[in-house]
Amino acid sequence: MTVIYQKITAVWPKVSFLAKPITIILALSLLSAATNYLFSGTPRNSSYSAKNIDSKIRYFDDFSLFEAISAEAQTIILDARDPRLFAFGHIPGAVSFPATEASTRAEIFLKSVEPGSIIITYCSEKFCPLAETLAQALIEHGAGPIWVFTPGFDRWQESGRAVSYPNTDSHSTDNPKANNPNTDNPNTDNQNTDNPNIDNK
Repeated sequence: MTVIYQKITAVWPKVSFLAKPITIILALSLLSAATNYLFSGTPRNSSYSAKNIDSKIRYFDDFSLFEAISAEAQTIILDARDPRLFAFGHIPGAVSFPATEASTRAEIFLKSVEPGSIIITYCSEKFCPLAETLAQALIEHGAGPIWVFTPGFDRWQESGRAVSYPNTDSHSTDNPKANNPNTDNPNTDNQNTDNPNIDNK
């Protein structure tokens, strides 16, 4: 550093008055670029830069589009919230994949995903960062693009759309213990529990 400083000191008086500001700007630009490179949060030897990750995330807030995408056979819906919130209700078809476990589960999860599958992540609401965090982790492990449903579960439920609960196929938004009338599922009870004296035929 001392040698470089001595050389700059020797050359600087010879630089013309008009060229000095340009030289300073160029030097500051190079310094800024070097600082960003050395201290950025993205690993320098990572195959995915922050720009590449952002380009593979598809943010959307259209409920109709969500329903259209989720109707596809190869669509996977991931609930990035805490499992305890998932247990109190989630979007139908979603599976619990907490963003806090993304770094340890992403690689194993993606091995089970069929090529061409569409992955949607969501969390509680638009200011919740968990859906994006999960999407970024999946992309870093080779997935993409990932669709992030920004309204989240809260807006989904507020819209009056169907809600599911663990161990049932019930889509009732009023009663998490409501029975599913679908007789295809042997784990659900199709009897009327409101009045034990009435037989369900």
